[in-house]
Amino acid sequence: RGSVSPQKLHQDCLCGLEVDEYFVYSMDSGTLLVSKGEGLQAVMTIDLRSLPLPPPFDAAGKEFLAARHLTRPRSRWGVGQGYRGSVSPQSMLFISGYDKSGDSLIFQWHAGSGDIISAVPLGKKHVVALEFGPFDNGPLVLAMKDATIELWDWGIGMHQQAILWHGMDAAASLAAQPESARLLNFPTHNRAVARSGSRRESLGRASVSAPPLKICVDAGSGFISCSEDGVLCMWFRK
Repeated sequence: RGSVSPQKLHQDCLCGLEVDEYFVYSMDSGTLLVSKGEGLQAVMTIDLRSLPLPPPFDAAGKEFLAARHLTRPRSRWGVGQGYRGSVSPQSMLFISGYDKSGDSLIFQWHAGSGDIISAVPLGKKHVVALEFGPFDNGPLVLAMKDATIELWDWGIGMHQQAILWHGMDAAASLAAQPESARLLNFPTHNRAVARSGSRRESLGRASVSAPPLKICVDAGSGFISCSEDGVLCMWFRK
């Protein structure tokens, strides 16, 4: 096959890119573009700033300002993709960003309807990474600037399952959160490794790390959080 010419899809800097079997989803701070085929022909262009936010944002007069992260489900049941020969996508996408007041938020957008299904305000917390999985039904994994990792249910209503601390072992991490927040035992164990050259050192229960910069999901197993200070945390079920 011959080479494919580069395509300029966005005027602004790209901050999100996802691909399923049939479509490419690219995003800058204000526009979500859905493309198809080798020539990346645009099939949908969404002005994110024009999307009406659902409650409680609409009642507060909040307006979306800029997107920062994009992810999608990778379900074996097809939650995250359309069908062969489909003209329009049916994907569910999750987007993080902030509103005009500077508050962070995450929302769930359905390509089939073009609507925001649900949205959650995060206040002044800053999202640094966003991923979906490792299971077919999630959870949604948010890495935060304060070195926490938040796990969220998704659907018509989005609910927080648990808060973990990057660089702290699972027992100490779960014990540090309020009793009311211990809704799910998803990450019942983790193994933390600090790298210093070729030396590996197991972290203690009370270790504190820099904020995680990347979340890597292993489908059906768990996920890894890593930070610029060389700490890797592998979260999985026992």
